[in-house]
Amino acid sequence: MEHPSCQHIEQYLQPGKHCHLVGIGGVSMRPLGLVLRRMGMEISGSDMN
Repeated sequence: MEHPSCQHIEQYLQPGKHCHLVGIGGVSMRPLGLVLRRMGMEISGSDMN
């Protein structure tokens, strides 16, 4: 059974789409950014450090 909050997420995870990650320098967000970039997404981010 699919979780209701993830029902339509694939429409956002498409090549060419843009994603801004807050805390992109962190141990979890940086690898997520790399995965999304390999999927063809445009990635930007911000971090306090």
